[in-house]
Amino acid sequence: MRKVYSHADFATVQLAKNELENNGIECVVLGEHLAGVAGGGAGFNAWVELWIADDEQLEAAMSIVQEFIAAADDPQSEPWTCPTCSEKIDAQFGECWNCRTERDA
Repeated sequence: MRKVYSHADFATVQLAKNELENNGIECVVLGEHLAGVAGGGAGFNAWVELWIADDEQLEAAMSIVQEFIAAADDPQSEPWTCPTCSEKIDAQFGECWNCRTERDA
């Protein structure tokens, strides 16, 4: 197993996990319970971590996570509407959560 990403916000890590899984990369989130403890004043920083199961997928996983984070941080990113089901999708996602249509389809 290899760590590919960490962040203080569980939701951000979970979204990155979803992107990896959508691309066929098996992964797990570690430390999600510690984030709540740290936020409660435990006196230490506890970042949530995203780990992949197959070390051979490290390069692909890092690339997917980097693209996801860059899209989320891009102030010019705009939400898009799925051409198939008309669902509104946040800019950082390349696939419709509702019907799995690719953004550029």
